[in-house]
Amino acid sequence: MEPNTNVTLATLSVLLLTMSAYFLYVWFGVQGGESQLTNTETIVLLLLSVFNAVIAIGFGVEAIRRSLS
Repeated sequence: MEPNTNVTLATLSVLLLTMSAYFLYVWFGVQGGESQLTNTETIVLLLLSVFNAVIAIGFGVEAIRRSLS
């Protein structure tokens, strides 16, 4: 049984967007003074969030493109 590629891409998209949202949540917590992370760690969290969001959007667009064709 071959896995459905569209479902896999959509699942990856949701997973990465969830991770991105969590990273942003942690980042805003750091900015609000609720965490003791260093500046480098907060920048890494922000970059991870943006990177995950871009990849997730790409997976989502690819899933939509494949389902429409």
